[in-house]
Amino acid sequence: MILGADEQYCSSCGAVVKKTAELCPTCGVRQQSHAQQSYAPRTEGKNKWVAFVLAFLLGGLGIHKFYLKKYAQGVIYLLLFWTLIPGIVAFVESLIYLFTPEDTFRQRYPND
Repeated sequence: MILGADEQYCSSCGAVVKKTAELCPTCGVRQQSHAQQSYAPRTEGKNKWVAFVLAFLLGGLGIHKFYLKKYAQGVIYLLLFWTLIPGIVAFVESLIYLFTPEDTFRQRYPND
């Protein structure tokens, strides 16, 4: 369903309500005005797409491990890159990153 310029979704039940409505007519929950709504970017963990691209393109050098703050593993990849083994492992890891759900990935690799 396409929303009109003066419509928004209820923050509780998802019903379509007027932006000027104070309460949702379906569930009765007080609505935030459009100006009060915040759309903060998801910053609770590392981005899986960045990790995937780094592992796929530069994985043999362990660059993705440095991005994920696995510094010891990154150094091991750097020391052994000439054997091509880290490249093979990184390719498999890139597939794992690709198919891991976003929420699981962000829990596994937090931003701290």
